[in-house]
Amino acid sequence: MAKSKNDSSLVSSKDNPFKHLPFDIMGMIGNQLSIKDHLNLILTSKSIGKLFQPSFLTPLGTKARICALLGDEYGLSLIAQHTPEALFNKGHATDNWGRIFYNVSAYQLILFLCDKNLKDKINPLIPKTLFKIRQVQENEMGVGGCDLIKLDTDPNLIAGEDFVGITELQITFNLFDETQHSVIFPLLENPDGIIYYQDNKQLVHFYYVNRKEKKIVELDARLESNEDQQAFKEFKKSFEEMENNSGRRSSNKEYELIAKILNCSLQREGIRYEDNGISYQDSCNSFNELTSAYRECMRLGANGLDTNASWDKIGKIQTKVIWLAQCYCAKNLPFYPLPSYLNDFEREMNFFNQITVNYESFLDEKTQLGAGFAFYKSLGWHEMVAYDTPPPEYCASDLIAVIRIIEDAKANIIQLNEENDLGYKKQ
Repeated sequence: MAKSKNDSSLVSSKDNPFKHLPFDIMGMIGNQLSIKDHLNLILTSKSIGKLFQPSFLTPLGTKARICALLGDEYGLSLIAQHTPEALFNKGHATDNWGRIFYNVSAYQLILFLCDKNLKDKINPLIPKTLFKIRQVQENEMGVGGCDLIKLDTDPNLIAGEDFVGITELQITFNLFDETQHSVIFPLLENPDGIIYYQDNKQLVHFYYVNRKEKKIVELDARLESNEDQQAFKEFKKSFEEMENNSGRRSSNKEYELIAKILNCSLQREGIRYEDNGISYQDSCNSFNELTSAYRECMRLGANGLDTNASWDKIGKIQTKVIWLAQCYCAKNLPFYPLPSYLNDFEREMNFFNQITVNYESFLDEKTQLGAGFAFYKSLGWHEMVAYDTPPPEYCASDLIAVIRIIEDAKANIIQLNEENDLGYKKQ
């Protein structure tokens, strides 16, 4: 076929060998093809491409979601270049951690995970015809984040001095190089939430807090049955296990309990997902889970207590968001000197394991991060795994680097209309 590239790819309808195939058979064929095979078949012929397009959209949408979860820039770029609609196709997806995301698109997963670099790679590939659906799906994410806060000081006293003390916590760390660095940990991110506070008489108080109205109201529990009492007891215990002055996202079960027992309905937006059998709805991955684990480990170490369990906890959480795990492994992204923001980085899955003295992939089940060791990257090492917990001042360097990277990624992803949605301007 000695025609132009475009002409030679065209097959007339009467010569199309696939025209008599049922759509369900074409869908089964599509499910067995790789991303490249999908795209090659579509590019082979316009008529064949159109014929397979209805059944291709779902398989490509599935592949796009997998690429988003794996931080696969190349695979997702291929899909975006040739079938950008697949970026917005919705379905279920399961990540390497085992989290199940429901009725979500690849684009929404990128937003949820705050994968700044992946978003920057594919956005230029999205045609104007899809701008509207992109905006719709961005709006569907809404505003979420931490809505359960544990404080060790009366929240009314904090708010009386500066309400910002309810929404964020600033801590200054002393590093191994004798420098000091201050970082901010988010507390209340959701438009409203619940505060847990135990006074000096060991009495527990719960408060409703609203960011827009800068309002704090103490709540009374309504316990009408033994089931209510047991559920409320477990709810309070979950706060006892948190670090002081920290925040987390409520589960769907906790959200319902708050509405029933504390007579308080919190604003709740975002995508629905399941983590370790627990159902949630949120607009953004909870990075506080990792930073709180660091804080716990450093607190125990500073007090001369055993840190093995908390260090293992860090190792298990470090790979929960693939792009962040890739930052630990990236040779062109050192954690010391401390990074100011997140640049382009090599999406590397391999790291040097000091225990086995080998390069391994953190996606390999045999690696078992969190079983006696975790990522540690400061002191100028570009890639490192420490099987023993570093001292608090060394651990702090990694924590600060991670916080700065997360802050930059979230700032790029989450563009909130703060005046309308939250009623305040970020300083």
